[in-house]
Amino acid sequence: MALAVIGVLCALCIPAYGDYTRRTYVSEGLILSAVAKALVIEEVMVNTGGSMQRQPSYATGPGGTPLPPTYKVIEQNPSRMIRQIVRAGSVVVITFNQAMDPGNRIEYSLVLTGSFPVNGGKMTFTCLSGSAAAPDLSAARRAGATVGEPLPPEWAPASCRS
Repeated sequence: MALAVIGVLCALCIPAYGDYTRRTYVSEGLILSAVAKALVIEEVMVNTGGSMQRQPSYATGPGGTPLPPTYKVIEQNPSRMIRQIVRAGSVVVITFNQAMDPGNRIEYSLVLTGSFPVNGGKMTFTCLSGSAAAPDLSAARRAGATVGEPLPPEWAPASCRS
């Protein structure tokens, strides 16, 4: 009887533990993306002459147009589960290793999209997962970046779910 109870508890806990560890790796990716976000902000500052009050012509957001289709690998294999962090225009993409996938087949990516308010001000990054991340991932692919499929929303922090 005790073995049956232990078996039932394990059957319930193991999938929850897998999701917990995936969310931990996603949080690690968000922390490691700070360098890439700083590079995007630095490029914006250089190309706007240091004035954050005017809308740069290459920023995203209301009234803005996308950055030129270029990408740069910021970090390659920064941790055990993160394959790379790339910047594609004003978008930062965190791509996780296949080990995040329960079947070890799919690489997933989380998107951070930088944008300005219409009247200028501080650049902010919006975190996207699931179908909301698909357009930015397609744009990064067109720029030449190797990115995965959109990260399932259940593994993303609440702020990244749409």
